[in-house]
Amino acid sequence: MLGALRKLAVGALATAAALSAVASGGPLAERASDRLVFCHFMIGIVGDRTSSNDYDDDMQRAKAAGIDAFALNIGVDSYTDQQLNYAYDSAARNGMKVFISFDFNWWSPGDANGVGNKIKQYKDRPAQLRVENRVFVSSFAGDGLDVDSMRNAAGENVYFVPNFHPGESSSDKIDGALNWMGWASDGNNKAPKNGHTVSVADGDNSYQNWLGGKKYLAPVSPWFFTHFGPEVPFSKNWVFPGGSLLFDRWNEVLQKGFPMVEIVTWNDYGESHYMGPLSSPHYDDGSSKWTNDMPHDGWLDLSKPFIKAYKAGAKSVDNFIDNEQIVYWYRRTLAGLDCDSTDTTSGRPANNASGNYFEGRPDGWQTMPDVVYVASFLKSAGTITVTSGGQTKTENAPAGAHIFTVPAGVGKQNFALSRGGSTVMQETSLMDISNVCPCGLYNFNAYVGTVPHGFNDPLVGHGLASLTIGLHVSTCEAKPSLGTNPPVITNPGGGSTPPGNPSTTPTSTPGNPPTSSHSNPPATSTPPSGGQVCVEGTVADGESGNYTGLCQFSCTYGYCPPGPCKCTRYGKQVNPPPETGTRGCPLQGEGDSYQGLCSYTFTAQEECQQSSIPACSAKKNTSSVSHQLSIRSSVEYVIRQADCRPLRARPLTSPGDEEKPRCKRCQQKDLPCSRPSKKTIFRHGATARFDKDQKWVNSSARQFRVQTTGETSPSNEDVESPPSPRKAVTASTAADATSSHSSAYSTPAETPHSASDQLQTSYPQISEALIAERPIIPPISHLDSGLSPQIGLPGIASFSAQPVASQQDDEHLRQFPLQDVQEACLLRYFIDEISQWFDLCDENRHFQLVVPVKARKHSHLLNAIFAVSARHLSRLPQYKTPQGILYQGQLLTKLGNHDAVEYMLKCIPAFRRFHENEDDDFRESIIATAVILRQLEEIDEEDEDPDDDYNMTGDDEYLHEKQINFMPIINAVLRDPASQAMFGHRSLIQAAYWFALRQEIYHSFTRRKPPQLDLPPEYWQGASNVNKTVMHTVQVAKWHWGRGTDDEFLRLMDQQSYLEDTVLAKTRPLFEKPADKRQGEIFPTIWYTSHIELTSIQQSLMARSVLVSENPYLKQQPSSRASWRKVENEVRMLMLDLCGIALCHPSSAPALVNAAIGIQLYGDYFTDQYERLALRSVVEKYRDAHAWPVRRLLEMFT
Repeated sequence: MLGALRKLAVGALATAAALSAVASGGPLAERASDRLVFCHFMIGIVGDRTSSNDYDDDMQRAKAAGIDAFALNIGVDSYTDQQLNYAYDSAARNGMKVFISFDFNWWSPGDANGVGNKIKQYKDRPAQLRVENRVFVSSFAGDGLDVDSMRNAAGENVYFVPNFHPGESSSDKIDGALNWMGWASDGNNKAPKNGHTVSVADGDNSYQNWLGGKKYLAPVSPWFFTHFGPEVPFSKNWVFPGGSLLFDRWNEVLQKGFPMVEIVTWNDYGESHYMGPLSSPHYDDGSSKWTNDMPHDGWLDLSKPFIKAYKAGAKSVDNFIDNEQIVYWYRRTLAGLDCDSTDTTSGRPANNASGNYFEGRPDGWQTMPDVVYVASFLKSAGTITVTSGGQTKTENAPAGAHIFTVPAGVGKQNFALSRGGSTVMQETSLMDISNVCPCGLYNFNAYVGTVPHGFNDPLVGHGLASLTIGLHVSTCEAKPSLGTNPPVITNPGGGSTPPGNPSTTPTSTPGNPPTSSHSNPPATSTPPSGGQVCVEGTVADGESGNYTGLCQFSCTYGYCPPGPCKCTRYGKQVNPPPETGTRGCPLQGEGDSYQGLCSYTFTAQEECQQSSIPACSAKKNTSSVSHQLSIRSSVEYVIRQADCRPLRARPLTSPGDEEKPRCKRCQQKDLPCSRPSKKTIFRHGATARFDKDQKWVNSSARQFRVQTTGETSPSNEDVESPPSPRKAVTASTAADATSSHSSAYSTPAETPHSASDQLQTSYPQISEALIAERPIIPPISHLDSGLSPQIGLPGIASFSAQPVASQQDDEHLRQFPLQDVQEACLLRYFIDEISQWFDLCDENRHFQLVVPVKARKHSHLLNAIFAVSARHLSRLPQYKTPQGILYQGQLLTKLGNHDAVEYMLKCIPAFRRFHENEDDDFRESIIATAVILRQLEEIDEEDEDPDDDYNMTGDDEYLHEKQINFMPIINAVLRDPASQAMFGHRSLIQAAYWFALRQEIYHSFTRRKPPQLDLPPEYWQGASNVNKTVMHTVQVAKWHWGRGTDDEFLRLMDQQSYLEDTVLAKTRPLFEKPADKRQGEIFPTIWYTSHIELTSIQQSLMARSVLVSENPYLKQQPSSRASWRKVENEVRMLMLDLCGIALCHPSSAPALVNAAIGIQLYGDYFTDQYERLALRSVVEKYRDAHAWPVRRLLEMFT
């Protein structure tokens, strides 16, 4: 995501960052007269690399291609230095050179000293590129940088070749310049249109004229396509014309003989101009939607002879071909294919502050012809035959390099080279051209292949993490499937369907991708000659997974009907099993295509009853057939043994009492209902007990409070406060001090956010001099909780009756890959959906990337993940079907709300062992478990509305009264000396702590009670800017609902001003437009770059709203109605901003929560009927997004 986010401004000034580096050998790097080839490498998307070894493959492949150096594009990420160290070490070990390219989408041109200091940090590394014995440095953008100050800070006369722009900067201080625009455009960062074209050669001329005789770093790029929708905050959707660009550009480079060239890029997958491997380790910013199964390695092969010719000063590549090869590329669908109904951008508005977002087909798609490009590199002439979807073209290719095109056709793509009537080499591409929208999307990326075929290059690991996020189809899986070609939809009479929007999309097939086309099974059910029949088959591409087991069974015995099934192997007839006397038929609602399969599978004799389970049902089913069927109820459908009723989890009712109706509470919430006087039945295999005499964990936890509401905040005499002078405050001046729209929301920023907005992993002591120099953010005052870390966790030490046995973790560890489909879905749901709540202020995404891995060896952590996912997933209406929960194409017939309780109870024994286990990793996992379960408690609290108009009965009431409160557990765990010792060097505990604080804000604001969580002062040192804002909001909540003093109010007002004027001063909106009441608008339009920025602003707005509305100086003496009206208007403006920000960032679900909190507190300040209706619509969006009760909130606006 970071890679694409950096590219928001690909714009008129260019687009990525990067410059170039040099030489693989020593002397080459020292001579400016030598021609140099660089390649742009994005550091921002490789934060998951764990050692310099992870860079070795990139370095070796680049060096083998003739690339002299990688231009390491850097932003201000927390992992930048770690990754730079890895890259420099790997480059030195592999004989490569590297250099830094500063990305000024993140760095500020005003921070010349910072840029220089970063150069100084790496300039003496062995792999650092030097030209004329000077450190070589580049940039993306950066016009306006003080070059002299940068060089002074670096302590060296840097050889600076930035991506400055003619007309925007002077060339006096630089040694050369990079031109980023390697694609033809309209001059406004989009594809040519209306007859206006600015070619790459035009850019060459502009730069060379501006530079005079200085070095010109020319771009070489193969393609450009990006397709980010509203599922990300950096939405953009356009193409530049690609076509034969790479081949043509290399020939142009040979003719013009530029002194330096830069390949754009090695690994910018988000814009589809990558020439490095898909398997190069990287985070998925969402680009996997169009890069999965789309390797570009052939383009690097194409470039190798050109690079050799370029360095030799040759004008032609023909004498530099070492190995004969054909390189081909094309798009996987034709341009006319209509994907509007399923595409992530079509009819779906998104953040368009950049002006780069277009709905539907990407802007410029008309410049992409439906052709197959074929480039040949031959030592002697030959005949190349290309068949594209049934259309064949023969080309007489000369010796040397040659390129031609073939009209693209739907179907297979075949390539062959022959001489004298004999085939020299041939391949069938692993990627067919299809008339089905891949993953429901418009995909204008290129598939690149070679003859002979290249190495296996799947997209793996974190590179697939975001593939399914935001998709509008459920048949696309986050796994490589190259070689399992997408379907071609055919008409009943034969032939391909004209471009249209088919109702299904291809399903990826598990397994490692084959390395050649010969691994492809035939996709036809027509047997070959010789009397052979089908002996192996599966579901046809694009068909429902419901057919899988049926096709696998019936195709084995020669019955493999085309349409739903495809045969993958032919052979001698296999004798079918004996008839069973069972009649099979499609279930109600299924199509006729199931009829033959169901009938054959069950060999029916008597009439079949219908049921609601997908696929087939049977009155009778004997083992002779059932052992042949690999049909699993946890995947798509169930065949019920000896019965036609749906196989569903039994409701939680007492034996003998199943016929009694559920209580009203359970009916309204669709919860299982049981009674406490009898044993409760869980689904098979459950280990939890709900006995009446069960001793529950922390049975009085709801009454546990670290600080009661009635207590006054302790004195702050021993706490450092901002030393700003304090004014005498009267009722009027206090009201004036809370003016709206402070500089935090309007001050221009130099960068979107600073490096300190990352999760810090070290917490240095703050010197007294620094404290005296500027205000610090003080900690929350210590609360006298009466807890001693030696006592143990509250409510856990007295836990005697155990719902589950307290064995060690390794006895309960699941084996991966998970075999239980339900648990696999719950884990994926946590990774894809819930983790973003936890990682809202954490750019390292610990809960998405670290916690799932750690959970593999800590069963309590994995059970906590299952618990919160089960609770959330089971209540969302979009996943509910009559048969059960349908998630990612998997039908979970047994998933219910009771699963969350079961999984939660399995976590409890681990808490008891917290003080017995000194392993840091175990303790850290306990802390993560506690905050996850606290989130589960937060969800359940929404249901525990004391004003609900129904009575709780049975186990439901008993559970409510004996509920576990995890906040005291979190407090005790974090206060433990061992935890405090870990805090400075364990990043997950830091991430968990800051999330626990945000949980406290939610609990405090919704329950109107003071926060409970408290830690010593050292925990607050080194906090990032966003976390300082979170901490401030906690303090405000403590002051308000803890009945704080007037002096504390004045301190918090000073602190609010400090935050807005200093900490948030650089947090500038991407776009801001006030609401136009004449157009019926209520909320302003405010766009921010990241979740971190909008969270910082929303927290600040919430804190200011409380301070403004609860100003004690207005309440202590009679104040004019005008003063109160001013306060009310101020709060209304803050609330409108809060809601506007939430509505403008639909991908950030917690933003809606913050808006709902504000409405709950101050919704009654609004009297205008249109504003109240608008606020109600926000509450409804909040309800629909989270499926949580909001009855009382909605009643505010009735």
